[in-house]
Amino acid sequence: MNDFLQEHIKSVSGTVLELIQEGLFSNVTVVMNDHEFKSNSLLLASSSDYFRALFSFQQNSVEEPRLEIKCDYVSHVGLSHVMLFINSIGQVHDSIPTEDYQDVYIASSFLQVHCLRKMMSLRLEGTLCTDNVLSKSYYCFMLTLFQHF
Repeated sequence: MNDFLQEHIKSVSGTVLELIQEGLFSNVTVVMNDHEFKSNSLLLASSSDYFRALFSFQQNSVEEPRLEIKCDYVSHVGLSHVMLFINSIGQVHDSIPTEDYQDVYIASSFLQVHCLRKMMSLRLEGTLCTDNVLSKSYYCFMLTLFQHF
């Protein structure tokens, strides 16, 4: 991709994020517990197989201003990073702290944001050590079970 295209994508994604943060063009609020994340249904459906399926099979969901996420495995921390990734068209991902990688991986797996899930998988691989490999294995096992249902 040439420099002009990269600059255009970066500029547009930054503007989209600003507009959504200002409340402009945000027609959906994703809610988890007491945490709310504003977004746009087109961005959600374009970035997430979960939202695409939700909007495709439940047409009234497109018109719903609030979508509640109920999942015991997904934390609001992980969801907040996923929503920022979606709202910035993937441009904001370098600021995810190492301690949040696992939460982001779980949330991106649940919402089927494949690009972010793959990125988190690679970052998690880089953080594995003998102290944490068992807990990471447990989460992988739980996610494998979770994805089958």
